[in-house]
Amino acid sequence: MNFGEQFVASALQSLGYFLIQGLKIGVREVDLLAVKPIKGKFKYYHIEIQISRHPVGVLRAQSRFGKTSANPIKAANEYINKKFFHKDVIKSITNQFGTSKFQRIFIHGLLKNPE
Repeated sequence: MNFGEQFVASALQSLGYFLIQGLKIGVREVDLLAVKPIKGKFKYYHIEIQISRHPVGVLRAQSRFGKTSANPIKAANEYINKKFFHKDVIKSITNQFGTSKFQRIFIHGLLKNPE
């Protein structure tokens, strides 16, 4: 778990969320699954986090292996689809939560060097 994931996890836990961190699904990994009890019911979240000094690296127009689209908008859509909508990811999260009704959140941030 990297700094961004730890930061978000700590914040969510302080707000009363229960978390599953780093869920492995084959070669894939879900950053966070969060559950928040609200008035006797539960809200479920699948959260992916990209916070770093170069957070656009995963969204770059051309990957090191040439598998990402040259169009940056298309590359971002491919990344989001891969992280949130792969059939194995949806199946595993649905099994974890016991429901297919969960929200997806993508957190994207830039870390700055202290000046």
